[in-house]
Amino acid sequence: MKPSHLWWHGGLVWRPSHHRKSQWMLLRGNLHTDLLSVSLADKAELKLTNTRQIVEQFKVSVENKRKTTFSWLFRPYASLSVSGAVSMLRDISSLIKSGQQERAIASCDQLIELALDGITYYHKYDRFFLGACITLGFAGWIFYTLVFLIERFLQNSHVGDGDFISPQLWWALRIVIILLAYILGMPMSHILYCLVPTFPIQYIVEKRDVLLHFLQDRVKDPQLSRNILLIILVILGIEVMVLSFFERRMLSLAMLVLAVTEYKRFDWLLSCIMLAVFPLLPAVGRGANYYMVVSCGMFSAILLLFTNIKSRMKYFQAFLLVLANVVVMYTSNSIDMGQGLPLLSQCASWIILILTWILPLAEEKALSLRGTTVVTGLFTLYLLMSTSYELWFLLCLILFLYCWNKKELSGSNLSSLSVDFTSRSIVEHQISMDDVRTSFIYLLSITLAFFGTGNIASLNSFEPASMFCFLTVFNPFSMAALLLLKVIIPFIVVACGFHVITSQTGTKQDGVFLIILLMSDLMGMHFFMWVQDYGSWLDIGTSISHYVITLVTTLVLIILSKFSQFIMTYCILPAKYYKSFSHKHS
Repeated sequence: MKPSHLWWHGGLVWRPSHHRKSQWMLLRGNLHTDLLSVSLADKAELKLTNTRQIVEQFKVSVENKRKTTFSWLFRPYASLSVSGAVSMLRDISSLIKSGQQERAIASCDQLIELALDGITYYHKYDRFFLGACITLGFAGWIFYTLVFLIERFLQNSHVGDGDFISPQLWWALRIVIILLAYILGMPMSHILYCLVPTFPIQYIVEKRDVLLHFLQDRVKDPQLSRNILLIILVILGIEVMVLSFFERRMLSLAMLVLAVTEYKRFDWLLSCIMLAVFPLLPAVGRGANYYMVVSCGMFSAILLLFTNIKSRMKYFQAFLLVLANVVVMYTSNSIDMGQGLPLLSQCASWIILILTWILPLAEEKALSLRGTTVVTGLFTLYLLMSTSYELWFLLCLILFLYCWNKKELSGSNLSSLSVDFTSRSIVEHQISMDDVRTSFIYLLSITLAFFGTGNIASLNSFEPASMFCFLTVFNPFSMAALLLLKVIIPFIVVACGFHVITSQTGTKQDGVFLIILLMSDLMGMHFFMWVQDYGSWLDIGTSISHYVITLVTTLVLIILSKFSQFIMTYCILPAKYYKSFSHKHS
């Protein structure tokens, strides 16, 4: 192969293979001379040219970093200096002139490796500093949230002394940071990374007495040992949730530990164990098992009929469940026989989808009635999109939320049948350690909804057969919308269940979301440390997606909370209609 037939740029080499396929090889900037069919002398000259190019890049990296760093703080690359690289180039040229091409090529390879490592070193030169600033910002934000939570929701009357460090000194510090960054020619993003931690740290210092007095009060608490144990378990649970992003079976361990915490309650124990099974199963993917879907649907319809809830919608929704089962079986048989999607099945599926969002708004505001209608409607819609065991997972998740609700109400005089969202009889209590446990269970339930049947972060992992009850003709926008709807249904179910629990127990949702924000920030710190810029594109993208998911968790939960509040409280029928119905069935 002639040198003119070789295209080299930035380490990417193209070489025609003997199998008539083009082979691309990433060589990290190093031109491998064994790919060339030329004389040894030509190989040595080409290698020397390649080496000079990389050394020039190394020189530019050194000069750029030297300009943006104080001389007394500059730490050069220990294995190679600019003068050393120039000296090695002279030695290589001497070897080529003396006819020692093989030694010259070996010396070029050694210098290239050192120069490339040096370029990487200077590329990551500020990484530790910027990582420290971001980590300090995370820690500051976590303590800021904690102090804000204590001051606003725990009725702490202590006020921090703001004279410890005057605000003028803080602003002087920020001005000094900006001036130093300007002198060094640092980019604007680096300046922001340096400035961000100063704001939460200022707030924490000003409110330090709030935090100190809170800690002193907690030390005097007779339940100190119980609270410490709870905090340790929550921290360990957060670590398990972090690991579940890499190994979903860790969620089974979390659910089993959660079951043991209330082992005397058989319903709670059983519901946790049933949910712990699903992360151990293979992820839902290719291949459908509609008999498993229909069996779950029929069991759920019977379960709904035997509940003691007096709802106007119960029998109609049980009919919709049976109808959805019939649609799924009829559609799957028709497609298997090559007859396509029946028109009746398609019409019934779209009608059920519409009724899913209308029927709850026509139900009473009593918690059990409205909650049952919402969950049953979402379950029926999910049935039409299920292809395997995911419907059983949703059923077990609903039963878990029901048992969680019973556990939270144990020892309380409240009844879910009588609570109305319009009433003001429930007095909101202050945030306590029990709310930390509640927040953790909610976050764990959301994580379980995310990874319970597989990794839903990638829509291309879904089986297109889940859309067959609605459409079979390829339509990317409609199919993406339906797939997204299937993804968020378990999250909506968990959000509605959590809304019921907090409404019945009088928990302040604002405070709970601040606790969840603390937990998600702790998870975010983990994933920030694990963000990669090397390896395969899959590894890099996965590390970034994990970090982004944890950052937007609280925002997504707030949106779900507002939506669940709307669907659990809004009514489309006049109030007198509900009174007349209640009078007839009293």
